[in-house]
Amino acid sequence: MSSGVEVVLSNEPLERTPGAVALVPVFDKERPLRGAASRVDWRLCGALSRWIASGEIDVGRGACLLLPSFGRLRCPQVLALGIGPRTKLRPRGFAEFAQEGVMRAADLGARQLVVSAEEPAIPAVGVVAAFLRGAGKALAADPSSLRLIFAVREADNAAVAHACDEVAGDLRKIGVGLEFRGVPRRRVEPTGKSPETSQNITA
Repeated sequence: MSSGVEVVLSNEPLERTPGAVALVPVFDKERPLRGAASRVDWRLCGALSRWIASGEIDVGRGACLLLPSFGRLRCPQVLALGIGPRTKLRPRGFAEFAQEGVMRAADLGARQLVVSAEEPAIPAVGVVAAFLRGAGKALAADPSSLRLIFAVREADNAAVAHACDEVAGDLRKIGVGLEFRGVPRRRVEPTGKSPETSQNITA
């Protein structure tokens, strides 16, 4: 079975981007939560913070927590993974987070993941490139297909697209294909109707 990654960009925030599982990094000793974890925690009325504060979970590197979104996110499930201290984070660390996240999501039968590329002090391009490399390693070890939806700012679309092109060559070397599908077009509806996302995808 061949492996492949389909990459789609969403210019909506993480909580408004549909998918199967929202994959969220939780940084060690970072209180209050920041970045994607903060957005998810806000939507879940502080559920993530309460779990951490209870001491029932260890948020060090490799820690894992699966939460239902109760309809407060477009993804029905949230997979939060410990990633270590933000101050010590390097691209390799984010790639390892991605690799573990993809493997854990596969155990859940999820092949459509939503990831926020907006993390404080980490460029969106770096997040996407590192995540794709980690996801590629997971797929090389366990061949399958995966749809990754990155929530990014519109201003970062072109840079992220370029990063995907660069990473694609590296993934091919390990037997993983990458198809960049861009941002779904917005279909213009007659007056009185809300615009919906078309199935046509830009290249």
